Amino acid sequence: MECRESRNYFEFFDIPMSFNVDESALTLAYLRKQQQLHADGDIDDTERTFLNSAYKTLSNPISRGEYFLKLQGIDIDAMPTEAAIEMFKLREQYDALQNDEDREHFQSELEKKNELTVQKLKETPDLAEFAKAFCVLRFINSFLEKVRTDVYSRD
Repeated sequence: MECRESRNYFEFFDIPMSFNVDESALTLAYLRKQQQLHADGDIDDTERTFLNSAYKTLSNPISRGEYFLKLQGIDIDAMPTEAAIEMFKLREQYDALQNDEDREHFQSELEKKNELTVQKLKETPDLAEFAKAFCVLRFINSFLEKVRTDVYSRD
């Protein structure tokens, strides 16, 4: 099996380059590539590393989005102003909460927003809108980790 670092992960698995990846097709492609590696007998660590890295990246929505935008030439660290404002507002809302019940409710609402943002990403064909929504998604995921830690560390 030939594994070239210059190929992108989508090409490697022969799936369409998109944020909206068919998870079952990805898993099937991964298993087929894995079988090919083992069938060759001489398993190259570079090939195994590339295979696992490709699968790990594409199977995680955040990693997949970052990788997809990178391939599109979009700097994901250059945050659109609208996304930065939305993140700032979420942070202010959370900081203003006074009790655990409110924090737990905020966490629940943030998890719903996270799901809606993932759905929006799957339906957004415009790359600029996708990049903006993705920045918000990345923030929500990292902020959710902080909120979960904050809420559950109080117990």
